Amino acid sequence: AIVAKGATADEARRIAAEASSSAQAQHEHNNGNHRVKEHKILTRINAEMSASRESESDDDDDSWNDAEYDSILSQYREMRLAELRATEAANHQKSARSYGDVVPISRPDWEREVNRASENGQWVVIHLAASGGGSDKPTECATVEQSVIRLAQKFPHVKFVSIPSKSAIENWPDANLPTMFLYRDGAMKHQMIGIDAFGGRGVNTGRMEWRLAGYGVIDTELTEDPPRSGFDAPSTSSRVIGGGGMAEMGTYDRGKDEDDFNEEI
Repeated sequence: AIVAKGATADEARRIAAEASSSAQAQHEHNNGNHRVKEHKILTRINAEMSASRESESDDDDDSWNDAEYDSILSQYREMRLAELRATEAANHQKSARSYGDVVPISRPDWEREVNRASENGQWVVIHLAASGGGSDKPTECATVEQSVIRLAQKFPHVKFVSIPSKSAIENWPDANLPTMFLYRDGAMKHQMIGIDAFGGRGVNTGRMEWRLAGYGVIDTELTEDPPRSGFDAPSTSSRVIGGGGMAEMGTYDRGKDEDDFNEEI
């Protein structure tokens, strides 16, 4: 550490005050953790000043010119800003969103776990799971469910949630499964409805990854759509519908065209 030896009490206060003012101007947007760190650094600087004053009587050089003080002040500033920047980077890394699992939710959780969670550019993928279990669950739905788990583990920066389809939308037809809604900035951006939207019969994790990458949800290293798993012919019963920026989850009405799938719950 640098010691401003020979500094008077007024000069010590000036150095500390100017350093504090500079840090405040540079980091006024920082959180409480930064302010605590800044206070600790100021305390250390003041302690060094006190130590220098105690040794002043043993020092023949009691006079420092302005250039020397400016140099000391500049070095203190650089030290403090470097520490503050390091703290900011560490805090940012600690607070970076990381998920890695599929979060089960219920309908009352939707606003918190989907709409609010997708703010500030965060992608949230909602998987509408088939209500049946075991042998009652369609093969493609079971495959998609397992693929969603793998994708959540592979892309932890994306939030994946799962909710039974009938809990999400009471009259959602089983024929529309599998289904996923893709949210960002508090609104639905895309809908994936029916097996063709997931890569058709023979869907697998790679084919789902390719389609999510096409929507910009994830960054993939795949260079082409992976082949189907065990099937050659795609089904013809489903299609992808753009979400159109809906802020709430839509409802399904058999009396409407799917292009009008915009009504809020």
